[in-house]
Amino acid sequence: MKIVLDTNFMNIPFNYKVDIFEQLLGFELYTIKECVDELKKVNPGAVKLIRSKGVKVVEQTFKSRTVDDKVIDFAAGNSAYIATVDKKLLSKAQKRNIPCLTLRQGRYVMRV
Repeated sequence: MKIVLDTNFMNIPFNYKVDIFEQLLGFELYTIKECVDELKKVNPGAVKLIRSKGVKVVEQTFKSRTVDDKVIDFAAGNSAYIATVDKKLLSKAQKRNIPCLTLRQGRYVMRV
């Protein structure tokens, strides 16, 4: 199963002290370049972590306007789940019937 990680989801290990990568072992993990660019500004340490965990950074070719829309377009075009804790992104993805993962009870990655 493919999972595309958004910016705030990649910050979970630092914000909540939860090892999301342990919970996602065995899955193909992706993120888009724009999320990494945002992450560099917010938490450069998270960029090093995602690289060490083998998250594939892709430059997607959709002409979406927002980073959230680019994440959604990538997921839709690649039959991927979206991993996020952003309620707005969750809502947009669910309206397009894209499966999502989020953090529940401050420590468990679960499907919503």
